[in-house]
Amino acid sequence: MFGLTTLRGKLNGSAADPPTLAAQLAEIQSAIDALPGRQAELAERRLVALRRDDDTEAREIEAQQADLARDRDRLADSKRNIGEQLRDATAAARQRRLLSHRDAWSVAAAEFLASARVTVAKHAAVVAVSEQARREGFEVEATRVMPPTPNVGGHALCAPPLLDMYALAVAGKSSATRDPRTSRRPAASPSKVAKPLPSGVPPVSRPRLPHERQQATNSQRGATLSPDAGHARPTPRPRPPDDLTALQPGEARVKVLRAGFSPRNDLAQCAFGQIIKMPRSAAERVEGVVQILERYEDIVTATAPAADAGAAEPAPSAATPDELRA
Repeated sequence: MFGLTTLRGKLNGSAADPPTLAAQLAEIQSAIDALPGRQAELAERRLVALRRDDDTEAREIEAQQADLARDRDRLADSKRNIGEQLRDATAAARQRRLLSHRDAWSVAAAEFLASARVTVAKHAAVVAVSEQARREGFEVEATRVMPPTPNVGGHALCAPPLLDMYALAVAGKSSATRDPRTSRRPAASPSKVAKPLPSGVPPVSRPRLPHERQQATNSQRGATLSPDAGHARPTPRPRPPDDLTALQPGEARVKVLRAGFSPRNDLAQCAFGQIIKMPRSAAERVEGVVQILERYEDIVTATAPAADAGAAEPAPSAATPDELRA
């Protein structure tokens, strides 16, 4: 079975190798998993021997069962020991791998710092030339023919895409010519090829770098003071008509003093000064938002004495539409 002495002989000095230890641990676990079946088989054979009164065979089977119990203890101890060795070997291998990465990183970082300091010195030289030109009065010319390097706060950016775009800007080429597959402009005929500019004349334009701010123009603001700018104005909505029909019991005629007021949620909003009908109780609750012009009860009260006096004197009528609008 897998005692420690047997395991050390099988490992043969490779105890520090995690794959070998893992394979040995899997073999031990396979043997442990086979023990219950072996125990059940020996128990069944012992019962058969006892039924036949064969004491000799029964004692042999009992000895095998005792050996099997010792094997179970030996396997459990071996599994625990090999598991501890596997954990230690895995941690040691991980530490060695980390030290290997650290050594490679140290070399790469040293090379990067050396090249970065050279880049910083060269970037300072480029900036010094453009600053000297600006101090001598070539502010506009320097902006056109000497584009600023990709930088943040004066510190150079060395990302390869930015360097490629800066190289195109220095060469005076558009970024659209970087990849011929992305350019859909048709080839110009020989008669329409632009002639080279005379010496001393700066180029008209150059591609804008990613870190440069886009130049603001009037078209971006979208505002004009010209009355004939051609902008279509929305047509105003016509004012709803006034409701001058006869009042019904419990109603009141009001004048809206606040635009957007609606007597009910299912009705449209009213315009300022519009005359509408609504329940008297609701009109009294929102008085101030609307002005109550007349109530149905007031009209009935005013016409009642005239009805008692007889038909000789005509009854006063309700307010006319022009009087209500006034």
